[in-house]
Amino acid sequence: MLGAEIHLENLENALSAATTPNDCWMAIREACRHLAIHRVRVSLLGEIYEEQFVPGKWSCWTIRIPVSDQDYVNCERALGCQIETIGIASLADLLGGALRARIPSLRPTGSIDPQIAALVAHSAGISREPDYGSVKVSMDAPAATATYCLPSME
Repeated sequence: MLGAEIHLENLENALSAATTPNDCWMAIREACRHLAIHRVRVSLLGEIYEEQFVPGKWSCWTIRIPVSDQDYVNCERALGCQIETIGIASLADLLGGALRARIPSLRPTGSIDPQIAALVAHSAGISREPDYGSVKVSMDAPAATATYCLPSME
């Protein structure tokens, strides 16, 4: 139980520091891996992330955590899995609450931080509002993961 509490605390800290959906994804993915979730899918601001930690097909149960009308987290786990399920309800409560609180302040993953954009514009002598970019700017996965950001199908 202590291990689950530590992973949930790490998740909560990482989500509170997140500035993009990808930051949230990295934290959620890591927590789910440690909490014996077999597959996780996250949709935030139209960006979709998904990873299956256990290869193969299996019968599973799914928990869907609504974040907003469009945003959600789905967690799946195989039926009859021998690894004890500890912290799943706490994970759902934490994800739902923390992501609902973070959504208004997140910016798309492919966007440029407004302060950095303003600094670059200032140093280049350009006086215009910073360009926040687009979600579709960054289609490659971060170097540390084999997952990809896909555009929303909705």
